[in-house]
Amino acid sequence: MSDSEEIYRATGNMRPGQPIWGFVNGIRNTKQAAFRSAELISEKAGGDLVLSLPNDTMLLGIKDIAISLLLKLHDTPIVLEAAKFLRHLLHLAGTGDNGKAVVVFAHSQGAAITVHALKLLDVFERQRIRMFTFGGWSFVAPGAAHPDSHNYASEADLIPRIGSINLHYLALAIHQGLRNGKSKNRVLLELSRQDAVLHVDSLDSIIMEKYTQARVEFYQKQLGEICNVTVLETKNRLEHSFNNESYQKIVGRIVKKYHRAVEISPGSTTSLQHVGQV
Repeated sequence: MSDSEEIYRATGNMRPGQPIWGFVNGIRNTKQAAFRSAELISEKAGGDLVLSLPNDTMLLGIKDIAISLLLKLHDTPIVLEAAKFLRHLLHLAGTGDNGKAVVVFAHSQGAAITVHALKLLDVFERQRIRMFTFGGWSFVAPGAAHPDSHNYASEADLIPRIGSINLHYLALAIHQGLRNGKSKNRVLLELSRQDAVLHVDSLDSIIMEKYTQARVEFYQKQLGEICNVTVLETKNRLEHSFNNESYQKIVGRIVKKYHRAVEISPGSTTSLQHVGQV
């Protein structure tokens, strides 16, 4: 057994041709809770091997909160470990025509850790990693990893509203607007008018209109940054756990698609579009 295999937690068994599954847990997860989340992925994958990066809670969660705040400023030791973890997954996947898909699920703070870790890899390594975040403290940006990569946030999850406040605010507003029958352009206009009322210290209609138009253009540019963000509907008032029904439905769909790709052509994968509405 290699040093890496001793460091990273494993559940399930390696199946010939299986995708390489990885998991990075979020804030305030005990070893047992994090392991159970990885087990859920393995169960959906028919008992496949799933490797996870140890990120256990310490000091009653104080360490977790401190790291989450620091991640908005610079890298931390856990980020360096996450970069090694991603490279280990790539090593297991192999290269060339027979290289396997590397699929990483990251939850909450784990998303921020993995987003930072991606920056420590070279462009070829990043483009081989399919990263899926759930309730992320940070979102993986379009182009930062494999094109299949996507972010999912329940509309009842408060963590993305805090950690990814600007992007999630826009994604949530568009999600709710479309659900209410509004066009995307209408939503952007309404958001911009609200901003004008809040931030423009003038009653001059021309000044207000210029500011509103500038904000519309700003939000239009931001649309490109949330093209890989899906807000999930739920009847719950509050949910964040990786194990909740909203997130586990998506995990199951992602696993199913990659298993289907393996069955179609061992050692290769089909293109995976976001599966939030499948």
